[in-house]
Amino acid sequence: MRPALLAGLALLMPSLAMAADLVELRRVLPPGEPGTTSLVLNRDAVTAIAVEQQKGTAVTIDVTLDPQAKQRFAIRCIDIGSARMVVDVLAARGGPALVDVSGRCTF
Repeated sequence: MRPALLAGLALLMPSLAMAADLVELRRVLPPGEPGTTSLVLNRDAVTAIAVEQQKGTAVTIDVTLDPQAKQRFAIRCIDIGSARMVVDVLAARGGPALVDVSGRCTF
């Protein structure tokens, strides 16, 4: 029985190693308010993260996925604490798969 279990694990391991390290940033909007409610990112595709302080306490996170194709997008947060949470989640390999940013960030 043990050899069959080991063989099964050996077959499973390559697929686990190749699985994408995805994280979902989710926010709940008030009823009737338009906007993006979910953003799913592959952490392995993120090549750069820049954080910029805006007027007041607002912070913009600029995420680059492919510098050659200039694939970038921005996440806007209400304060540096919220921005730090998002940066930590994007940078942490194998970190949480779902993060609620309701009331803290928009994308």
